[in-house]
Amino acid sequence: MLSEFRSRMIAHELEEWPLDLVLAALQEHGLLAADGKQRTDLYRSRTHAQKLSSRFFG
Repeated sequence: MLSEFRSRMIAHELEEWPLDLVLAALQEHGLLAADGKQRTDLYRSRTHAQKLSSRFFG
């Protein structure tokens, strides 16, 4: 089933679409800087992940 889905995504040249959605959401919430420099400390990353999780999954 998953392999069929992947094949359809590739056939329609949509293999990057899920990643593009994630990156757009991260930028919208200010979690991804436009200049390419990102913070990597675990505490800050974990806090933002929890906030996003609560927004998307209630």
